[in-house]
Amino acid sequence: MRSGLALAAGLLAGLWLDTRRRTNRAEQEHPPSGHFMSVGGTRLHYLDHGPKDGAAPPVVFLHGNGTTADDWALSLLDEAARHRRCVCFDRPGHGYSEATPRREAGPAAQAALLRAATRKLGLERPIVVGHSLAGTVALAWALDFPEEIGGLVILSAFTHPTSRLDFLPLLGPAIPAAGPLLSHTVLPPG
Repeated sequence: MRSGLALAAGLLAGLWLDTRRRTNRAEQEHPPSGHFMSVGGTRLHYLDHGPKDGAAPPVVFLHGNGTTADDWALSLLDEAARHRRCVCFDRPGHGYSEATPRREAGPAAQAALLRAATRKLGLERPIVVGHSLAGTVALAWALDFPEEIGGLVILSAFTHPTSRLDFLPLLGPAIPAAGPLLSHTVLPPG
């Protein structure tokens, strides 16, 4: 029994070290391209493009799971930022943004944190765009602070519980206790 536990502990330690090594290498090969700020004790990474004069309503882009703010930069950010300020956040726990404690990881808590970040940047009544699982964050933002947003765009979002089987593999990191273990050992670095 003890040798089995020692073997399992050694295996997990080796997987954790390998994940750290691969994460560090990925971060060296792909350094952050944006800016950082601290809000509520959480360090957030964000991209800030476009004119800052306020002529058009600003847009805040929120990415889904498995992606980062850079995905917006690779797709529509340049075009969207031609006439308005566009800010793309790495959501907490994604890309180069720090994770928040689990009790502060839900959609409403993320919405409140990102709202505070936009206020810190001086954005007034932004149009909030949420893609995939960030659609729930954007929706929570609109429901909790309706007077502070200029519009809401939800793209391919999961806003209600789903019984789709293809969604199950995404739930691993959300399992209490097991999720962080999986994220730092067997799942690929984000």
